[in-house]
Amino acid sequence: MEVFQLIGELGIVPVVEMPAIELAGPLAGILIKAGLPVIEIMFRNGHAAESIRAVKKEYPQMCVGAGTILTIGQLDSAIKAGADFIVTPGYKQEIVERAGQMEVPILPGCVTPSEIENGMGNGLSVFKYFPVKAMGGSAALRELEGPYPNSRFVVTGGLKMSELEEYFSTKNVLAAGGDFIASFDEIKNERWEQIEKNCAQAIQLSLGFQLAHVGINCGCNENGDKTAGRVADIFGLAHRKGAKSDFAGNAVEFMKEDFPGKSGHIAIGTYSVERAVRYLKSKGIHIRERYRNIAEDGTLIAAYLEEEVESFAIHVVRR
Repeated sequence: MEVFQLIGELGIVPVVEMPAIELAGPLAGILIKAGLPVIEIMFRNGHAAESIRAVKKEYPQMCVGAGTILTIGQLDSAIKAGADFIVTPGYKQEIVERAGQMEVPILPGCVTPSEIENGMGNGLSVFKYFPVKAMGGSAALRELEGPYPNSRFVVTGGLKMSELEEYFSTKNVLAAGGDFIASFDEIKNERWEQIEKNCAQAIQLSLGFQLAHVGINCGCNENGDKTAGRVADIFGLAHRKGAKSDFAGNAVEFMKEDFPGKSGHIAIGTYSVERAVRYLKSKGIHIRERYRNIAEDGTLIAAYLEEEVESFAIHVVRR
């Protein structure tokens, strides 16, 4: 799987400074166990490259990034150690070009239109947004959606667990990174249980599951239209008409055609349907391939689970 596709499906990038090489393997093992097979090891001390090498030797399936790359020498060292991708704080043309020559994905820091356009000129569409809070936060990212609809950002820079949902609700945010998963002290003191708990909490925040609406099967076009209209009239809601279904407000959908579920469906909203599908599959829950709903830009925006609850199907939809 392509590196940035994986990062998007995971939604979280643990960014760490390794206190000691011998702790790299145990940390990677905990992250994999917790469902986050990705890590960015920062080049902020003398054993970053050896830590990368240790992780790739023990867990070759782990996607390992080399962060805080400032020089060509660091880049070459990281790639030689086995780094799967490169992360830079800012945009430096020679490093971007060198990574391209080495055919290693790079995530350069780009926060201004000029930097983003320089990256686009080098065929890039995914950027690091750092330091996100100091550079305008989610409001600034939303402003970039208009001129750069195909650009995605991995946000980093002092993020706290309590701040994550603000960014996951922003459409052009691919993932969030930081030491909120595994701080220097947590790694140094081998607080593996706490790190595993941090992973579980962050994963749930990245998914953002909540009830979106309930769908009721009405059997035909006439019944769907009539029932939606009546419920909308009773409660003073908008009657939103569609080709295959009508809504009364936003919470109840009345199906005019046959869809999964004898009685209807329960729709669960999520920040990323791709991320939700990966998470569900990791729990042994399968998706009905026939009922995947893909937007014009290729993004998965809805998917039905094979499993049903009573006589209701379940599907996940993008919030």
